[in-house]
Amino acid sequence: MDLVVQRLSCIAKNEYIYLVAGLLEGVPCTEGEPCRDDGLKVYSTAIVFDKQGYLVAKYRKYNFFNEEAIDKPSTLEPATFTTESGITQGIFMSHDLLFAEPANTYLANGVRRFVDLGAMVNTMPFGCSLSVQWGWHFANFDKKIALASSNYQNWMQGYAGNGLIWPSGSSIMMYSQGAHGFGILRTGVSDYTKTTTQGESKINGPMTFEETDFTDFSSVLVPHSSLSVNEVSVCHGEDEFCCTLTYRMIRSADEMFYQLVAFDGNRTSRDGSVLFPEQTCGLVACSSADKMSCGASLEATNYTEEVSFTVLSLKGSFSSDKVIPITMAADKYFPVSDLSMTVLQNGSRFDVNMVSEATIQTMKTFAISSTDFIVKSGAKHFSASVMLIAISFYILSSFL
Repeated sequence: MDLVVQRLSCIAKNEYIYLVAGLLEGVPCTEGEPCRDDGLKVYSTAIVFDKQGYLVAKYRKYNFFNEEAIDKPSTLEPATFTTESGITQGIFMSHDLLFAEPANTYLANGVRRFVDLGAMVNTMPFGCSLSVQWGWHFANFDKKIALASSNYQNWMQGYAGNGLIWPSGSSIMMYSQGAHGFGILRTGVSDYTKTTTQGESKINGPMTFEETDFTDFSSVLVPHSSLSVNEVSVCHGEDEFCCTLTYRMIRSADEMFYQLVAFDGNRTSRDGSVLFPEQTCGLVACSSADKMSCGASLEATNYTEEVSFTVLSLKGSFSSDKVIPITMAADKYFPVSDLSMTVLQNGSRFDVNMVSEATIQTMKTFAISSTDFIVKSGAKHFSASVMLIAISFYILSSFL
């Protein structure tokens, strides 16, 4: 067994913890299948050690965005492990939360506790790790889910974000600082009544973000409205996917460039390797009147500090009820928690209405998104394979 795997096993045993690690796994290609020159398939894999140091579960990442060097498994094999206290945990990696599977399989099998780990690049304004994690939890709030997430930490390259979210919605969240910063969030898995807290980072320098390409989005500038409630709408695509923003704001900024944006269609990952359906609409703080600036960093949209939304709601008609809120407060990089969202079926569509329950300052993103909304057919089965071949890096997430 590889030395790193041995060390991970020893850590789990010596510390008497369940340990989940993200690794690169090399598997010899089978005869006749496409293969790289070295004769290996390389998978992004999560492995789980129990308190005795035994390897008890393995999951290979199935949903990809920009990982050209990683191979996609031929089949999806959701994996779980059960702790000695009888709590079953499902395993996610990185962008899995944005897709129908493996989440639907876990939920259909009664799994309500999850570990999510990987190397997710924070992408403005809709793809920041803590916003995605909190949004997925919020969308499944009625299922009483708990989610523990551990992202690869490299602040200057855009990797960051650890969080613990309880079924009640209480959470502890943290973006670590530095080029290779890290932080430890420690709690018991059955303690679900904690007060909501969100840890703030002491940032040595600006965090690096990827930017969403808004070329194919429809957009409209959101005018200033302080004396009365105002509405603005935007539509996109042949099927007229439309969203309406209702708002009232108070501002002291001389200039602001909030835009309402919408997209309905197939999106392609930056490297062109992945095509996936998406419907997204939302209010975004942009750095200019050009929609291409709507992926700008928080530092480029600091006018948000001088704008407060006293009324804010967003409505859209989606192709699926599998939608998640994507929100961000610009002062802390954290999602906005005071929300309500309703989803009502209307013929073949689903009318979604998201409402802020409190005045919001420093709003960067207030959006609703549905990715991979065409649910794939075919039964899936749980797997607990334990064969590990090779490793390039690892990430730790532990429950004590």
